Amino acid sequence: FSKEQPELRNYSLEYAHSSDGTQWQRHIGLHQFINPPAEGDWDYQMQCYPHVCEVNGKTLMFYCGNWYGQGGIGLAERV
Repeated sequence: FSKEQPELRNYSLEYAHSSDGTQWQRHIGLHQFINPPAEGDWDYQMQCYPHVCEVNGKTLMFYCGNWYGQGGIGLAERV
């Protein structure tokens, strides 16, 4: 893959749930960014490798942006 053809590796985040860690059910479109990335943003072409955690009663998600995080690391809060 190359930066000249970013469409070959456009990752985006989705939500899946499992009660046993083996069988997963995808929930396409259930969780979305309130302000989704716009063209030219640091995470417009890729959002990948998320980590969700609870901090002081808030659900937070850290994730990597374009080029597997080279564009930056993001923080989103569930509202």
